[in-house]
Amino acid sequence: MIWLTRGGNRLPLTRVGRRSWGTNLISVAVIALTSLIAASNLLDVYGSAAMWAVAAVPATLLGALIAYAGTTPALRLWWQIVFLIVAQGVIGPVIALNDTAISHVIPSVETLSQGFVSTFGAFKYLIAVPPPTGSGDGSLMAAWTICLWLSFLAGVFAIGDKRQLSVLSLLPIAIELVVCALLGTQTGFQPIRLRRSHRPHHRSSGCHGDGKFLETGT
Repeated sequence: MIWLTRGGNRLPLTRVGRRSWGTNLISVAVIALTSLIAASNLLDVYGSAAMWAVAAVPATLLGALIAYAGTTPALRLWWQIVFLIVAQGVIGPVIALNDTAISHVIPSVETLSQGFVSTFGAFKYLIAVPPPTGSGDGSLMAAWTICLWLSFLAGVFAIGDKRQLSVLSLLPIAIELVVCALLGTQTGFQPIRLRRSHRPHHRSSGCHGDGKFLETGT
């Protein structure tokens, strides 16, 4: 709020800074959509859209909503950290390691311990195992971790009080796109197929191969 002082009285001149809740909600919705598009490079890795969506969709929505929670001063920072820890350490493992959960809903000690290990191990698993990996060995924790944290960071920048910093929301999305592309197959985001080769599985530059190569020859 900017005030104008006249005759000893303070009069409101204009209101600046904070955006409306509707504008913020639209911003996080756009962030969630672009984050999912960036993560779509992992579709072929998990073998099906349904398998990928089990982790990517709820993780992205949670990340965006936790960022949106920061628009409420009482929930900013510390409660957001708590929400992120619960999402990463409890909800993620229940989804990615559902067979270890009690009645497939309540996390067990095994669920939590394997979830912690898989938070890091899932990335090694995706690099080492030829696609499709399915949900084996907690591999869904890789998609969950990427989508949760990068959608959260993008959302924080998108709805920050300083509008000039909103452009920084593109940085987490770009990182997500690159990371998922490196972990993904060669038929990932917007593939261009000129000719199919029947060579065996191949991995280069840390990325998955699925036997399909781009060739410009005839």
